[in-house]
Amino acid sequence: MRKQRGLSFLGFIFLAILVALAALVGFKVTPVYVEYFSLKKMLASTAMESKDSQPAEIRRLFERKLSAEYIEAVTPADLEITKDGGRIALSVSYVRKIPLVHNVSLYFEFEASSQR
Repeated sequence: MRKQRGLSFLGFIFLAILVALAALVGFKVTPVYVEYFSLKKMLASTAMESKDSQPAEIRRLFERKLSAEYIEAVTPADLEITKDGGRIALSVSYVRKIPLVHNVSLYFEFEASSQR
């Protein structure tokens, strides 16, 4: 007589719950990281385009790019501009809190910077 193979009903339910939880986390986390990588790319292009601009001009350029990219986690006030001689460094640090279920949330801390 052969042994039966496969999942039991409880094993299937447990596996389905794990897959659903992984999918939920993936769907919640993916947009956060897409936004972060867009912000890094945007900081690099802002630094390259800023040349010898004043901080107010750099913030306006940054604000235009934020609205074009639909990034809402960061504001132009969050942009830190550091000038050292002929070099310009732009950096942003921010926090994202993503609710998962009821009272469980994911907490992300991001830092992005670029120099020219």
